[in-house]
Amino acid sequence: MDAVVRLIRDECGMDQFGGRVTVLADMRTCLIYDVLHFPGPLMAKLGQVATVEVLAEPTSLSGYVVRAVLLPSKTTRVLVAGTALACMCAIVAQCLRRDI
Repeated sequence: MDAVVRLIRDECGMDQFGGRVTVLADMRTCLIYDVLHFPGPLMAKLGQVATVEVLAEPTSLSGYVVRAVLLPSKTTRVLVAGTALACMCAIVAQCLRRDI
């Protein structure tokens, strides 16, 4: 998420023009508030690694907030699927070993 936040800060020129990025507690979601300009190429770059939505937000000075939620990585999906498969194999092996 740190790389995404850096990309947003650089592309939107937050150090020069203002705005803020808030990372939520789940560490996969960030909210972008009060940016002067949100360039199209940035939206395309973010779309490759995150789901991006523009939402109405009354607490924002601009009236909207951009929410970016990181997509799960392929490595994580493979690891979870492998773990589930190993557990299922262990259960089947245990059931076959029992004498009923």
